[in-house]
Amino acid sequence: MLCTIRQLQSAFLNNSMLNIEHFKTHFEFLLKNHKLKPSLVYVAMSGGMDSTCLAFLLLAIKQPFMILHLNFNLRGEESYRDETFVLNFSKKNQLPILIEHVDTANFSNQNKLGVQEAARTLRNNWFKDIITKDKDALILTAHHGNDAIETFLFNALRGSSIHGLKSITPYQKDFKILRPLLCYTKTQIEHFVQNKNLDYVIDSSNREDYYSRNKIRHNLVPLLSDMNPKAINNLTQTIQHLQQQHDILNHYFKIFWDKMFIIENSLIKVPILKWKNLRWFESYTLYFVQPFGLKAAQLPELVKLFDAANSAFIQTETHRFIKNRSFILIEALHENQCKTMNFIEVLPTIVKLPFGEFKADHYLKTYDTIDFKTGQEQYIDATHLELPLILRPWKQGDYFYPIGLNKKKKLSKYFKDLKLSLPEKEQVWVLTTSQNKIIWVLNYRLDERFKITLKTKKVVLLSIELYSKIK
Repeated sequence: MLCTIRQLQSAFLNNSMLNIEHFKTHFEFLLKNHKLKPSLVYVAMSGGMDSTCLAFLLLAIKQPFMILHLNFNLRGEESYRDETFVLNFSKKNQLPILIEHVDTANFSNQNKLGVQEAARTLRNNWFKDIITKDKDALILTAHHGNDAIETFLFNALRGSSIHGLKSITPYQKDFKILRPLLCYTKTQIEHFVQNKNLDYVIDSSNREDYYSRNKIRHNLVPLLSDMNPKAINNLTQTIQHLQQQHDILNHYFKIFWDKMFIIENSLIKVPILKWKNLRWFESYTLYFVQPFGLKAAQLPELVKLFDAANSAFIQTETHRFIKNRSFILIEALHENQCKTMNFIEVLPTIVKLPFGEFKADHYLKTYDTIDFKTGQEQYIDATHLELPLILRPWKQGDYFYPIGLNKKKKLSKYFKDLKLSLPEKEQVWVLTTSQNKIIWVLNYRLDERFKITLKTKKVVLLSIELYSKIK
């Protein structure tokens, strides 16, 4: 029989609950409950008590897996001792292993992050790279019930919303992370490890009270347990209630926001007037913006953006929020154009750009046999071309002769007339001659100097196929 929530809660009251049979039943429950059929299971293993316990349990239930070990290079020889322990564990048990080294201290300084936050970021980035290569893979971590309580208390002391108070969840879909020890306490894990006489390494930094989480672990949690012997169990139940309430709220928030915003040209557009006048503005907004990296502390900046000048923006690690007339545009930073030049020396050709594939091909046609194109396809007179051609992002000072106007116009003025937003302008590329004469403003307009006429004998077909439309 699969574990029920009530049974899992009772694990906190019964130190004997962590055994191989119970773990096997619980692990199968998690896989079935989250509809997971992984092609490959990875286990993040530091060599400490918790991750060693997890690896032993998986071996005991005959679950195949590969070990992941990230050396943060923070504790000198101790870091290499941990790596050696994990490597020997993998050899002893004939397990495949993947080891990665990172310079956490340097990453922390460069990105102005705390050491622990920098380590989490590096680990998450590594996990994301692994999952990107195999979307059916699954990563297991050894987070347990006390970790969830510490995270709850840590976020509560920071004034977090329900998003933070729900603490650690059994399954994190975006990183494909499963936490099969989350229903067990640290005490239960310690008893199991002692009974099985398992070897493991001890991280000396966990003994220090320098980090806030360690202060919570060593001082606040024991104090709460002294005040109430059932504190651990009660806090666990509180977290589970909050997780359920969070899911309920998310269901209704999603329905609301799906009606509120529109998606256009890979941008999310939200009407400012409706947004700023929301009742319970903070709760609705936090749900919406947190997936884009905007923190609760940045909400005042967002409110200021509503009344800021056009094209003003605020930025997170992953997105930009841009004021564009009566809308806020949300743009993913990875969609920004890369600032490179592409030289076309032969035809036909295909060039991969950030937003799609550019193609150019010769055709022997006359003026009266051409099916004229607009937008993403254009014909030009081949006699006016001289290779190499250049594909590049537009820049300030660029001008062209828009077809039909017979006079030059700066691209900045052309974009202003089209009322293009800042991210839309940043995504514009141009095709030019080696003398920097613009031939085509991609996806927008051809230059008058390169149009086909009655005298045209040979043409070049230019086209853009957007990645979003490529099957």
